Amino acid sequence: MPNHVETASHCLVRWEDDVNQFAIVDTKRSKSVSPLKIGLTTCFEGFQRERRRGTILFLGSKKDCCVYGLDLADDDRHVNMYQWSAPPGLREESEEIVQTIRQSTSSFKRTISTMSSSSSSSTTTGTKQKKKKVINNNPNDDGPTTKDKSMPPPPLASTITIYDTFNASDKCVSESQQSNSNNKHQSSSLVTSNCSTTNSITSSSTDINSLLEEIKVLREKLSSMDSVDLKGQSYTKLKAINPELMDNIYKYVQYVHAPKIITQGEFSGAISLRSRHLVDQDKNKENSSTASTKKQHQKYLKNKKNTEHQQRLSSPKEMPSPATHYRRRNNLLRKNYWKTTILPSNLSRKSTTDTSDAQQLPAEQIDSTELNSATVITNKDDLHDSCKSINDLSPTFNRHFLLTSRDIAAAVMIYKVRRLQNNKDIDSLCKLFNALSVNLFPKSMKAIERQLHPDFDLNKFYKFYRICSNCGAYDSNSMFKCKSCNDALIFKFYLCSIKQQIQQLLSIFGFFTRLKEEKINNINLFSSTKYGEILREIEVNAFTLMISFDGVSTGNKNLSLWPFTMIFNELPIPERRYLENILIAGIIPTGKKPTNHVVQTCLQLIYEQLITLELGQEFFINDLDQRAVIHFYNIASCTDKPAEALMANVVLYNAEYGCPKCFHAGELYHGQRGSGANAVTFTIRVYPFVDCELRTQEKYIQIVQQLTNRLKPINNNSSCTKKKTVSKKTKKRKEKKIAHFGHLGSCPLTKLKYFHYGTSFLTDSLHTIYAGAFKQLLHLLFHSEYRNKSWSLFTKITQIDESLTLVQTPSTTQRRFRSLKFISKYKGSEYRCLFHFGLTSLVRHINDNGLKNLLFSFVSAINLASSNYVTDETIEIVEKLLHYFVQRFEEIFGIRHMSSNIHSLLHVHQGLSVMGPLWFYSTFSFEGIDKDLVSTVHGTTEFAKQLIRQHILYRDSLVLHKHESYPLILFTFNEELLDRKQSNIHYKNFVDSCFLSNPVSKDLYDTSENGIATRVQSLFNDDLIFYHILIISGVLIKTTVTAYGKLVADSCISFSFADDQVKYGLIRAIVQSKKNTVRLFIEELVEIKPGASKIKFNISNNQYQVPNILRLRPSTIFHLKHPKFILKKNACICEPGNRVTVLEYPNLKDNS
Repeated sequence: MPNHVETASHCLVRWEDDVNQFAIVDTKRSKSVSPLKIGLTTCFEGFQRERRRGTILFLGSKKDCCVYGLDLADDDRHVNMYQWSAPPGLREESEEIVQTIRQSTSSFKRTISTMSSSSSSSTTTGTKQKKKKVINNNPNDDGPTTKDKSMPPPPLASTITIYDTFNASDKCVSESQQSNSNNKHQSSSLVTSNCSTTNSITSSSTDINSLLEEIKVLREKLSSMDSVDLKGQSYTKLKAINPELMDNIYKYVQYVHAPKIITQGEFSGAISLRSRHLVDQDKNKENSSTASTKKQHQKYLKNKKNTEHQQRLSSPKEMPSPATHYRRRNNLLRKNYWKTTILPSNLSRKSTTDTSDAQQLPAEQIDSTELNSATVITNKDDLHDSCKSINDLSPTFNRHFLLTSRDIAAAVMIYKVRRLQNNKDIDSLCKLFNALSVNLFPKSMKAIERQLHPDFDLNKFYKFYRICSNCGAYDSNSMFKCKSCNDALIFKFYLCSIKQQIQQLLSIFGFFTRLKEEKINNINLFSSTKYGEILREIEVNAFTLMISFDGVSTGNKNLSLWPFTMIFNELPIPERRYLENILIAGIIPTGKKPTNHVVQTCLQLIYEQLITLELGQEFFINDLDQRAVIHFYNIASCTDKPAEALMANVVLYNAEYGCPKCFHAGELYHGQRGSGANAVTFTIRVYPFVDCELRTQEKYIQIVQQLTNRLKPINNNSSCTKKKTVSKKTKKRKEKKIAHFGHLGSCPLTKLKYFHYGTSFLTDSLHTIYAGAFKQLLHLLFHSEYRNKSWSLFTKITQIDESLTLVQTPSTTQRRFRSLKFISKYKGSEYRCLFHFGLTSLVRHINDNGLKNLLFSFVSAINLASSNYVTDETIEIVEKLLHYFVQRFEEIFGIRHMSSNIHSLLHVHQGLSVMGPLWFYSTFSFEGIDKDLVSTVHGTTEFAKQLIRQHILYRDSLVLHKHESYPLILFTFNEELLDRKQSNIHYKNFVDSCFLSNPVSKDLYDTSENGIATRVQSLFNDDLIFYHILIISGVLIKTTVTAYGKLVADSCISFSFADDQVKYGLIRAIVQSKKNTVRLFIEELVEIKPGASKIKFNISNNQYQVPNILRLRPSTIFHLKHPKFILKKNACICEPGNRVTVLEYPNLKDNS
């Protein structure tokens, strides 16, 4: 269907101040900045600049609007048939004509007369029509224009097709589909036009027998109407033929569009106008076939292409809008995507155990220990059927083909942010395109800003404050010294509007739907956590947030940014860390680290916004096309230890009572480094293993109240001199620390409904576990300082490095670890990779069983804590294993190395019981967020303002990009820029939903009698094409041939088998048949001995198994599978003796 914005010259409007008044208005009189669409309420400017607001009920030519309007209005309602902007004299004359028409004839006769006049006027040639369009200057002339030819049928005539499953030969196709696909198949009989309606009515019956009876009766009634030509009919004539059938159709239309009310006038007007359009379509076809010039032929092809790509259901306000129809279909496709593509009916997982004709052996009867010859498990579907392409499921978009300057501005802004371009680069790009005479291209970056956000004023998006570092007093005016304490160290703070940013995100189509869907998933996934309880308790339209705070360096070495960032917990991983989905609550640009007073003042200002969001605010939701009240609750915070101390308003981790989770005071350890003249003494705080009382919200309130009462006399004593005041503060400082148990004051966030002290400050996996406790453990094992210790592995670094080279990690692993010789330069992701993939190689060189159990307990606990979900049993096991680790760590390495990171492992299970697995609140995401935010800034001054500006404009461009009318060519370009999962390797050969590399020779595989190539070829009748590499859904898959002798391998996988079983295997070959089916030839990895695949260890007479580590061997069992059955890529170690150790990553959430 052509786009209404491009083809409609007039519109039928219902005035907002009088619902009984209708008017036919020229679309040029609209004052709407957005494209006109049915259901839009906007302002129109009439004669002498008279303005009036109205709702658009129909878009089309003036003649179509008149016919539809007279049938829509009852006798007691009024339709102005004149052009609304005409002078008053013409208005009165037109009204008299309308009243005469109303009194002399019925609305249906008017429809028939309009059809006949349209038929006579449509016989003119294209040349005459063009001439008439140029000469005709009368605004009230109802003659047809060129645009009338492509006018789509009215919205109410569109039929929902429900196929009859009982008789395949009686399947019906809706009229809208017939007119769009092939003009030859346009229905000319009433039977065809109403067949799908009849099936729709009968399909609503719950009883099959009564359903068949209704179908039989309606078909008998329709059989008597075979000779009726729909193109020459109106609603009156059709009702005279069979009034009962028309009543049934009317009831069906009301049922489909419930709870919206479809009046009789709307229904009859749609039927009459549909009959007229069938006549016009035949004439349009006749005119286009007689066109002789090349220009007319190209125009016809272009209109045909637009019709195929821009189908859109248009309807009056009482019916669902076209956007609503699209959204419903898009949501259904999103919900049923995996059911359609991953588990189609012809590739059911339950049928994967069915063997082919050549090998009839059930999978359940296969015993790997008893097989002497190779067995191939496959089925006929695996051999022949191809996977349905994802592109076949894409919904129809109503996209414009004509670009606008605003569309281009959105694409340029996305390009600027994703490709890290500065303003000068964009200005140069604009000059280049303007020099090439691309008139629609913006002139400069300023022009792009105006296109995306007219009347853009950055000051409306933030509030600026100056905060004293000593007392926390703040002022929005410029000040050089604090008025309260006369301190000169002043910090700047930019407070951003959280509500305004949320409204921007809700304006992006699909954002609200993703929040709702992920909320339902999280309720089921985290049912055993406090977070799951909160989701079940809060309102239906309510969601949760998580706040973080950390410093990040900029291009200016003397300035750093400290942003308060927030993420939506109900967004899927990794979408929640995408730049457009981040909320910036505030920014502190400073050259020094902020003090507790500054941070607490900032949090107080942020708290005032968060408390209003908890009470509920009204937002416009683009997915629902309406306004609604939504609640947002901030429930947790996750940062590193220094930032956590600032936010919680407590002392640092190396001070007395420095643990923010419990009341462990710690001990001072006095030590000495070196000897003789190089001896250096030091004092550090250590945390011996003891059971301490946990901090709670009630204890926190009690201690803060005691602290407040204790500080009142000190604050009232303001008559002392500055020198004496400082000395008194110094004397009282130790007493205050003992009295308040590490608390320096209250935290504003704890006044929120679900933010509780002690539990809402979560354990950071990056700085506490991987780059904290694990880093310290490696330092003790491999540093030369401890080479003489019994537990040192310093002399075995070379042997361990050789063992680590056998570990083949997937290419999509974020960062593979380097040699242990560079362990002091490791990044956090390298420590994580070594922890999960290299610990087994390290343990093999340890002789002490106590140290082995220490490492096994550590990796087992973190693997369980990082799994896809946690249960109460999992949390209990993690608590026991980490308690054992901390206790044994002190026994092996001594109290000197009991740092705060080792002590914090005792509180990991608390975060699991509150927010679930570690990946759900990992600071790996927040570290990447801060990096992405700063990458948008390229200037040397006013970093905070630049960041806020770029963030707003970037999100505005995404709002436009996600709109359903955004041009397809720019949409495709932007999607490539926004794709975070795109591979560095690109292939053009797309077959069976896979991108394939260049074919390779069959001789590269074993072509012997029992070789890989011979075995896989025996399953097919035709010759196969062999490949080494394929990409499916952005995931790179390779064969074992390409992985031999390399550090990176993408051939060890986990794949699904019958009855949701998970098996492990190696990809031996990738083949393509002549029927364009792509298959993987997988060699299954089986247990060496039954029950011996897991590593086991004993702790306190209890036996545990190390998860995610399997010791297997290759077998003679092969599987032929489509790549879509792959569940996960794994690391592996191919060892001598035909052994393979599979190393699984605990989850696919925080790892690529």
